[in-house]
Amino acid sequence: MAVLILLAIIFGGFWLKEYLDQKKEEEKTPISLVAMGDSLTEGDGDEKKAGGYVGILDKSLAKHKEVRSVKTSNYGVSGNRSDQLLKRLKTEPDFQKAVQQANVITMTIGGNDVMKVLQSKLLDVKVSDFTKAEENFQKNLTEVFSLIRENNPNAPIFLVGVYNPYTTYFSQIKQFDEVITNWNSNSQAFIKQQKNAYFVPIAQLIENRDKKKS
Repeated sequence: MAVLILLAIIFGGFWLKEYLDQKKEEEKTPISLVAMGDSLTEGDGDEKKAGGYVGILDKSLAKHKEVRSVKTSNYGVSGNRSDQLLKRLKTEPDFQKAVQQANVITMTIGGNDVMKVLQSKLLDVKVSDFTKAEENFQKNLTEVFSLIRENNPNAPIFLVGVYNPYTTYFSQIKQFDEVITNWNSNSQAFIKQQKNAYFVPIAQLIENRDKKKS
């Protein structure tokens, strides 16, 4: 739940606020937000059943003085990998239509691509085992962005990086943080090549938050 709240604060308090502040003060902006991805987007782990970070963000954006109205469409599916998100975006007309009408798009994807490797290798996992999975992820991510831009050339896209929620269970995997760092570095490099796209370094933000607590 803490991660869901953190995501809502990040989007509502900085990245989306920066986007909104580019508008003239007298222009009240209708927000049509499409959120896509995995359990973080769906809201899995939200004890209050408030729609996860999307539900929290809906309420917080509605309070913004420059927002006229807020409509959110949640296309998060718990357990989805990048290939599954890509398939849904290719085959679901409602999903495609929502993307066409969006003026803000958020995406959480990649954590289950990482988890699939962990589950297949169990305790014998090595950093090199993630190479192929990361290559496939980048390929899928490229196709997802291409499809989004075919349907919507202009909406800002916010990609949330992956983080390590498995420390308690996989503390013996000493190099797992290196996997997460490399994964996010490649995703961030990809985002820098895209127009009107932003990378949200959730792993770094969680680390900074935990340091402040200690």
